[in-house]
Amino acid sequence: MLMLMFILTYSLLVVTSDRTLSSAFTKHENEKVNVKIIFTCVRVKSYNSQKFDSFYTTMTYPRAFTTLATAIASPAIKNVNWGILSTGKISNDFCQAIRITEGATASCVAARAKDSAQIFADKHNIEKVHDCYESLVKDPEVDVVYIGSVADSHAKLAKMCLDAKKPVVVEKPLALNLDDAHELVAMARKHDVFLMEGMWSRFFPAMKKARELVDNGAIGEPVMVQADFGWNTKDCTPEDRMWNRLSGGMTYDIAMYCAMLGQVGFRGSSVNSVHAICSNYRNGMEQTVLANILFDKVGGAGMGALQFYVTGQANTEERTVIQGTSGRITIAPPAHTPHKLTVNYNTGRGESKEEVMEYPLPDDTWADWYYPGSIGFTYQIEAVNECIRKGKEECDTFTLDDSLQLAYLMDEILEQAGHEGFIEAKAIRQNSQHKGDQENDPVSVVA
Repeated sequence: MLMLMFILTYSLLVVTSDRTLSSAFTKHENEKVNVKIIFTCVRVKSYNSQKFDSFYTTMTYPRAFTTLATAIASPAIKNVNWGILSTGKISNDFCQAIRITEGATASCVAARAKDSAQIFADKHNIEKVHDCYESLVKDPEVDVVYIGSVADSHAKLAKMCLDAKKPVVVEKPLALNLDDAHELVAMARKHDVFLMEGMWSRFFPAMKKARELVDNGAIGEPVMVQADFGWNTKDCTPEDRMWNRLSGGMTYDIAMYCAMLGQVGFRGSSVNSVHAICSNYRNGMEQTVLANILFDKVGGAGMGALQFYVTGQANTEERTVIQGTSGRITIAPPAHTPHKLTVNYNTGRGESKEEVMEYPLPDDTWADWYYPGSIGFTYQIEAVNECIRKGKEECDTFTLDDSLQLAYLMDEILEQAGHEGFIEAKAIRQNSQHKGDQENDPVSVVA
């Protein structure tokens, strides 16, 4: 009976097209790779189900054979079709994570150049290539759009999606400034359309557990959050996005990973003050930035502090510590793709009881990734899929108000750190607003 089930299941796998891949395993259309097929959900009444649950086999088969496993495991789950805008490195990693996420499919792609989109589609086995961004956004088969373009164009492309009432996930940052972020959020709420900034770190099980522990008072009243994040930019080519005058520099690149930790340590708190300095510039872009942020806690419970630095001068440890009045949580490196927590419960001065919690990431050795830990996109994709299925307009794990607070923090840090592109763009916006006010002011018109 077991052999019969194996033959039937394998036969179905052979004739099934590559759509919703629930276990990661392919690299190229014509490559053959070893795959561990785990039939955990098939039940045979005449066979011991516990033995069958642990049954698996490793075989070699082409990528075009895909997983019936998802369909067998969750036949009632509605598949969510993702449209991919832009074909850069981050979109590559995002698409690979889609392929291992149950109930998700990268169904179409568009780029500034169609040739680029076609190459990307061939690599990721995406069926449809659109001639332009507008065409993809209007595609009725697309359930949600992912914007993975350079940060300069995030706001523009997001507006395009929201105007078309198409749900959209915008790779961080949501926009280059608070004004644009406000506009996007207002549009989403006006049109009742799902919008989310892709702050993927918040969706990792370890990060969600850290926030849960803080909320439940496991370490007492949170007092301080400390973090660092840095990678050496010395080998970045002159064409690298790091030197983009509008959106380059370490603040735009990675500071938000640290800035958002205030929302993990002090949920629902408002910003009291922001102080930031830059100690080093490279090619006109800020490279080492230090920030101290004070939050007014909910219910008048005093203030909490967030302290961090980001740098392009060194590869830092990237550890995060949330200190409470009766213990601390340490998010092990690399904290932006967390997989391990250590909780120390105070038992006396200089003494504590330690508890380790591990959340290993899915295996990612089956593919090449541009950024470490990108397999973790799957957690964010799963959360968005659920929001789309339920018709929600924002995600509870990272809300639109979270994005607005983060945009405010980034504005303050960028200006205080002396990001020239941000400061110049802000001046242009203010001048434009001033002219608009004068044109709409009857007194100014008469004068």
